Amino acid sequence: MTTEPIMAALFAYLTALQSAGTVEYVSRRIQHWDGFNSANCPAVFQIENGIDVVQTRHQPPKFTYSVDWWIYVAQPDDSQPMTPQLNAIIDALVTSIATPSDPSADNTLGGLVQRVYVSGKVEIAEGALTGGLAVAVIPLTILTA
Repeated sequence: MTTEPIMAALFAYLTALQSAGTVEYVSRRIQHWDGFNSANCPAVFQIENGIDVVQTRHQPPKFTYSVDWWIYVAQPDDSQPMTPQLNAIIDALVTSIATPSDPSADNTLGGLVQRVYVSGKVEIAEGALTGGLAVAVIPLTILTA
């Protein structure tokens, strides 16, 4: 199993949203919100959290990757909520991982993995950060065959 093609294939979902104009900035290197320029919002970062490896005797190892997509949005007008913009990006990202042409099928990142999926609660911090930023974190799990 080679990790980098998997992570690159997953990151391609973010670059596609950037190309479509849904997000302004994407990166695989997270930047702390205190130093992040809100002019680059909305932004999405892909962060690798770890790999669980299970080795069964006489079988190739199976890898389970944990990845987060961090979303930053800015709303300089304190009288306006941040969630409309944040929700639209969360919906776009979650939908991009699903397989809309066949909802019963698994997303395999083009055959690289057994399955990639959103795996848990999407955390949201609306307007709780310095500089009028809101953050959401989408947890993903990637299973290999």
